[in-house]
Amino acid sequence: MNSGLNGGCQVPIAGHAWLENDVLHLHGLVGRPDGNEVLHEAVSGDPADAEDLGAELARRLLARGADRILSELGLIEAGT
Repeated sequence: MNSGLNGGCQVPIAGHAWLENDVLHLHGLVGRPDGNEVLHEAVSGDPADAEDLGAELARRLLARGADRILSELGLIEAGT
């Protein structure tokens, strides 16, 4: 997920994962540095698909507006 968002220390990006009943749950967020906007998304699936789940979580966050936040901070190109 962090790789798909070009995460670093310039913007609040967080991920949390846990395994429950053989299902991997991933929760991610992207926020503005001042905290006035925070986007949340989650995915669940087979633990064997962890990398794909992380990529899907990044795509969902970008689609919800993380692309706009990250672009404004110069971390990704607009429309990515």
